[in-house]
Amino acid sequence: MEYTDYSRLTETEQVKEALAKVRKTSRTWGVIIVLLPIVIAFCVGIFSKGITVAKALPIGLGVSVIFLIFNLVNWVKESAKKPWKGVVVDKEILPVTNRENSSGTRDKYGKKRDTTRHEVRLVHVRDEEGKIHTIEAGVLSGYVYDYFNVGDQLRFVPGFPFPYEKRDKSQDTYTICMWCSRKVDLSEETCPRCHKPVIK
Repeated sequence: MEYTDYSRLTETEQVKEALAKVRKTSRTWGVIIVLLPIVIAFCVGIFSKGITVAKALPIGLGVSVIFLIFNLVNWVKESAKKPWKGVVVDKEILPVTNRENSSGTRDKYGKKRDTTRHEVRLVHVRDEEGKIHTIEAGVLSGYVYDYFNVGDQLRFVPGFPFPYEKRDKSQDTYTICMWCSRKVDLSEETCPRCHKPVIK
């Protein structure tokens, strides 16, 4: 089979249901993280001799409010993301810089990147409206950087943990799992790691 176009799997009920489960799991963990500081504070107040519940709870509540605000901001940002299509126009690797001397390294498009811990690998994509989007490949995922080449067409699909799909995969031996960001052989129908359908 030649994989020369975008996958139609994203339109199937199977994938839509899987995406709904991902969102539900994310919301559940968000609630747990928000409530956890209150629970911890309550336990500390009960079992610790140095602080009472009345003193510990306001601290836990304050931390929970911070987590709640962070989650709400993140949810609003994710909800506002729209699908787009574009072309890879550039790739660059920013070398490691000295922590003491670095005031922040900027990429070719002017955005500051943290290069004090490891090199930063970037794939720059221009969408149909001319806006530049950048995929930052982690230090342990060089295969993401290698997977995309200048001139490749790709699309951004909101909702997926790794929301980028290359259009023409006919010359590739592997793809990137959009569910867990792992390298997957193109012949696989499901990801060996997360066991979800491979979008190809």
